[in-house]
Amino acid sequence: MMFAKILTTSAQLDGSSANGFENCWALDRSDVTTIQALLVMTNSLFALGDERSAAWLYAGLAFRMIIDLGMHVDVPNLGRKFSDEDLEIRRRVFWGAFVVDKIQSLYQGRPVTIKESDTLVPIKFLDTYEEFEHWRPFAYSSQSNDCPGSPAYSASTFTSLCRLSVAMSDILGCIYT
Repeated sequence: MMFAKILTTSAQLDGSSANGFENCWALDRSDVTTIQALLVMTNSLFALGDERSAAWLYAGLAFRMIIDLGMHVDVPNLGRKFSDEDLEIRRRVFWGAFVVDKIQSLYQGRPVTIKESDTLVPIKFLDTYEEFEHWRPFAYSSQSNDCPGSPAYSASTFTSLCRLSVAMSDILGCIYT
C-alpha cells in the first residue's frame, strides 16, 4: 500500500511514475537514518491506535535493519571503522529500538523481536551533555510560567528506561513463549 501511495503521489506531481520507484528503494538499504525514520513513523502510527498493525510492520523493518548493520553488537574493533560520535548514535538508536520493541509487544500482546540474549550492546552512554539542561513543563496556560523548572536528566532517564525494558523483555518472554 505504501508503494502504491508513493507511485500515485509521484505520478500526480510530475506525470511519471519513475520517481516513485526511487523513493521506494530507500527501504531496501539499511541505514541508521532510515532506522530512525522508521522508528518515528512507528511511534506516530502506534499512537493513533487504529494503525497498530502498520506500526508493527515498520518497527519490524527497523529491527531487521539494525541486525543487518550489526548494531545489536558493540564490538571494540568497530572503533576503527566509526567515529566515537557514530558509535554513540548507533548505541542510542539500538536501545531506542529495543525500548520500542518492548512497549509495542506489551501493548499489542505479541512476542518481542529483539531479545537481550541476542545483543551485546552495553547500556552505557558516553555523551551526557543533555543531563543537566534546563527543563520546564510546556503548557498553553499562564500557570506553566510559574514553574521554575529543573534539570532534564535525559541520559539517566533513558538509561533507566533501557534497564526497565530489559526486565520487561524477561517478563514478556515468559508470557509469550
